[in-house]
Amino acid sequence: MSSHSFNAKRCMAPILALGLALIAANVPGGENARGQLQGSVVGWGIQVVGVDLTQGFAAVAAGGTHSLGLKSDGSIVAWGYNDYGQTNPPPGGPNSGFVAVAAGVFNSLGLKADGSIVAWGYNLGGQTNVPAPNADFIGIAAGWDHSLGLKADGSIVAWGYNDFGQTTVPAPNTGFVAVAAGWSYSLGLKSDGSIVAWGRNNYGQTTVPAPNSGFVGVAGGTYHSLGLKADGSIVAWGWNDYGQTNPPPGGPNTGFVTVAAGMFHSLGLKADGSIVGWGHNLYGQNNVPEPNAGFIAIAAGDYHSLGLKTDGSIVEWGSITNVPAPNTGFEGVSDGGYHSLGLKSDGSIVAWGDNYYGQTNVPAPNSGFVGIAAGQYHSLGLKAGGSIVAWGCGDWSDYSECNVPAPNTDFVAIAAGEYHSLGLKSDGSIVAWGDNIYGQTNPPPGGPNSGFVAVVAGGFHSLGLKADGSIVAWGDNSYGQTNPPPGGPNTGFVTVAAGRLHSLGLKADGSIVGWGHNLYGQNNVAEPNTGFIAIAAGDYHNLGLKGDGSIVAWGRNNFGQTNVPAPNTGFVAIAAGDEDSLGLVTLTRGNIRWEVSPTSANRTSRSLQFSVMMPATPPEVAIKVTMIDLQHPIPLNLPQFPPPDFSAFESATCTASGEMNGCARWVGKPGTFLENQDAAGGATYKAARLQCTPFYYDWITETASGPITVVGAEIAPSSEYSVQTYGASCMGAEDGCTAVSPAVTMYTRRSGDAAPNFNPPATTGQPDALDVAAVVTKLKNLPGALAKAITQLQPNLPELNANVNALDIVAVVDAVKQRAYAFSGPCACPSAVTCGGACGTGCPSPNMCVKTCTGGTNDGKPCIDSARHCPGGTCGTPLCRDSCGRCTP
Repeated sequence: MSSHSFNAKRCMAPILALGLALIAANVPGGENARGQLQGSVVGWGIQVVGVDLTQGFAAVAAGGTHSLGLKSDGSIVAWGYNDYGQTNPPPGGPNSGFVAVAAGVFNSLGLKADGSIVAWGYNLGGQTNVPAPNADFIGIAAGWDHSLGLKADGSIVAWGYNDFGQTTVPAPNTGFVAVAAGWSYSLGLKSDGSIVAWGRNNYGQTTVPAPNSGFVGVAGGTYHSLGLKADGSIVAWGWNDYGQTNPPPGGPNTGFVTVAAGMFHSLGLKADGSIVGWGHNLYGQNNVPEPNAGFIAIAAGDYHSLGLKTDGSIVEWGSITNVPAPNTGFEGVSDGGYHSLGLKSDGSIVAWGDNYYGQTNVPAPNSGFVGIAAGQYHSLGLKAGGSIVAWGCGDWSDYSECNVPAPNTDFVAIAAGEYHSLGLKSDGSIVAWGDNIYGQTNPPPGGPNSGFVAVVAGGFHSLGLKADGSIVAWGDNSYGQTNPPPGGPNTGFVTVAAGRLHSLGLKADGSIVGWGHNLYGQNNVAEPNTGFIAIAAGDYHNLGLKGDGSIVAWGRNNFGQTNVPAPNTGFVAIAAGDEDSLGLVTLTRGNIRWEVSPTSANRTSRSLQFSVMMPATPPEVAIKVTMIDLQHPIPLNLPQFPPPDFSAFESATCTASGEMNGCARWVGKPGTFLENQDAAGGATYKAARLQCTPFYYDWITETASGPITVVGAEIAPSSEYSVQTYGASCMGAEDGCTAVSPAVTMYTRRSGDAAPNFNPPATTGQPDALDVAAVVTKLKNLPGALAKAITQLQPNLPELNANVNALDIVAVVDAVKQRAYAFSGPCACPSAVTCGGACGTGCPSPNMCVKTCTGGTNDGKPCIDSARHCPGGTCGTPLCRDSCGRCTP
């Protein structure tokens, strides 16, 4: 078979910014030409970034500077600051089976389906020590230094600090239906609609206004509280210096369905799916991104906010702690004090993290950038025309690191340090400005200011690389960080990096030399010290990028900044901040990217496109595409129409030059199917779920370029697609194959979907009979729906205006599916349908099943070619299918 590429401030610790952004290196599998797709950002250490927030979420929670997302599969995803391990869920057990999440300032809670609570993160007050018996919980809340659990019997269990009585639940401890926790105080909502509050009350946050009745929701902030009334209005009390208890701005106090309280700001979710925010807004935590619609849940942190959409995606705004979506198309990264910059291939800059000084507010026009550098609290961007743009100094700085000296022209590189900045001119000279207490802006010592090809800025020192391979350093030298290089000649260097108190140089032979401060071993390069193509220096740790796309990290690891996440492959650029690290992952050989949005809502074409990024001479690769009907992860009795021609894969058209025009179709395990419509050749393959046998895979391979379009079957309203690539040698032995890429997953909303608030798992919105009618109307109009089936649909509808739930809608959809499509194909599993006998030997090729291996290590597994798929055996005669579609001898 031929091969081819398929289309188908924090202020708690002093920290430092680290210098020059690294643009994607030219490593195997990477593309570094302007305008070509690079990849996504991965971050680890004190900040966890690069988390995919585009799909599959069912609940959200916001802590001080971290966030939690509960997936519909019961797993928890966490991102943001991780200084106390609050984003490392869950300790001591599998990350599964969760039904709720809560986030405190530095700790996290997860509620399991079995009624137990898992807690992790900051525990000085014992707020993660769940009291025994850890069972029968139905609700959770996390505060600054304490935690709350609501029991099924309506009682509250509280633990952690109790210096203000925040864990002393008032009697009678019964009848509670919801809990909330603020800064050293607690709130409980009773079944009679009243709120009970206890703990710290320095601003009246536990003094519930009269009348204390009619409440259906409650939330606690730092020193203010919110209560939601049954009539949709919000009552707020407590500290109001920022207007956080004056809801809602610019509109009537009606129509709210839930509330959330942050440190000094408040959020309210309207019944129409929009969010209203008020109070402290220095970080933009009240500025809901457009479109402000389709939200079903909200959460408020210290200075950031979260909204959960009906499509399962999470939107984050304010002082965001994750890479803004879409996390694709980056070609460079730079890591500062507590903020980061990413350079897109279109010349725009994406910034995230701490924004107290405006360091993530990229000035307009945000275009035409070719370089980035993140300092401690300021940022630099280099324009294609040679000018530098600086931002983030605000009104605080006395060092003028944002004041680029005139003439602001002819720059070719930039670097940002603690409080100083550097620019390299096209004539090889260096311009420096900002803090000069150690002489870090007086380049270069002992020689002419010329012949430089690179610059970097450390904490209070600077480095310049000369065209002859030598390094010049100046500024703070308290640890010898400006005395390069130790133990060898000052020659042969190709790039440099600077940490807070140490320096690095990369040699042309791929080795790294380090000097200066070494308390944490940051100058002791991990062996083997060879094969490096890029370097980055953080506060007290370093990163080295190897030519094979892997990262080596060493030095201080107090926040996991040297623990490179798996899989440690496919990296093309690196950056190191104070106590965190960034890696840019490109689409390496066999990895997949979507050609459309990961949350596509295309109801017209019902299609998605993807490409497999390959080098110029690709290896033989097989592509596996899986589609799961989200409404029924366990397959129902759905038809196969028409049965795929298994012999076509080996026909002459599959070996001709136009191979991509006839061989793309998929047959998968139970619960999966794919349709691939080949627009170029006009061939269409449709394969519904095959359920009655332990099935095989049919593979697609391509060498041609361009996207593959995958068209999902009309019978699947909401779907999850995942794509993986395998080495072609895996065909027939996929279960034990290691040449497998990570899966890329996306969700689609199909033509049979109901109203936008219906996208199982069930949302907080309550659908009614009109939603059911919408489903039925769409299904009646599907191609292939029988006239008789259409006439029988109406009696299945509930009475108008009756409330129905998602299961009712699913039942209607199922009924329509069975009527609209005549049964033909595989048996149900389980099923009472009596299957016919075997078709016998000599059946025509359209009735043939895939071949299987006879003998060898892959005995009984599917095959196409004996030599590749059946080591030690042979690829036998194809089996026949019986009248139920099962393979039989």
